[in-house]
Amino acid sequence: MLKRIPLWLRYRDANGMQATAKVLPLDVETRDAAEWLSARFEDGHGEILRLDWLLDFSEQPFAGTQTTPD
Repeated sequence: MLKRIPLWLRYRDANGMQATAKVLPLDVETRDAAEWLSARFEDGHGEILRLDWLLDFSEQPFAGTQTTPD
């Protein structure tokens, strides 16, 4: 179940490059023998990421402070 809590993600993009972003998870689906995360990024654009591309994640606090993952 998605809690719609903003997350810091560390993941590999479609080119295999490592990236870090703050996202709001929207949905998870299964297709093409893989699981996918639909997410809205801080700048408002949406993307769908393969879950096995995720390297690390952490929930963001609801308080007004922004922190980056360790």
